[in-house]
Amino acid sequence: MYYRTPRLEIYPDRITANARSVIARCHAHGAKVACVTKVTCAHPAVVHALELGGADLIADSRISNLMSMANTGQALPLMLLRIPAPSRAADVVRCADTTLNSSVETIRLLSEAAQFLNVHHNIIVMVDVGDLREGVWPDQAIRVVREASRLPHINVAGLGCNLACYGGVIPSVENMNA
Repeated sequence: MYYRTPRLEIYPDRITANARSVIARCHAHGAKVACVTKVTCAHPAVVHALELGGADLIADSRISNLMSMANTGQALPLMLLRIPAPSRAADVVRCADTTLNSSVETIRLLSEAAQFLNVHHNIIVMVDVGDLREGVWPDQAIRVVREASRLPHINVAGLGCNLACYGGVIPSVENMNA
């Protein structure tokens, strides 16, 4: 059928089937999968399809999308895909189980919010590999992880880096070894 206005048609069964296929391959190698919903504004049908497909986490870059999912009782853990603004620490802890971080000061604020809400918050310390987009320099990563791991209600879940994104840094042996 021809429509005169742009429209987006969502086929949840196809999303579930595709997710199952990709996620099964990742799980076979011990990798957990965070499915990103930011293009769909965390549309409930898409989120449900990804959950049925075996997603381990649901990730989004917008706090409002995460809040919507948290308020509807989303069963899977939620991840904020951007560095949280210090002023939004309490909101972030309320709606996201995991965040990407590059500032000890922000991590301290997340710790305070998590203490107040009596929850534990997972962080992934981002390490810059040359794109100047986000993260601490590699030589500061150990210090940041040590400081963060001493904070109450904070769990350092790991390290992350941003490859082949905004700044166009292509993964190489050199920047991966950094």
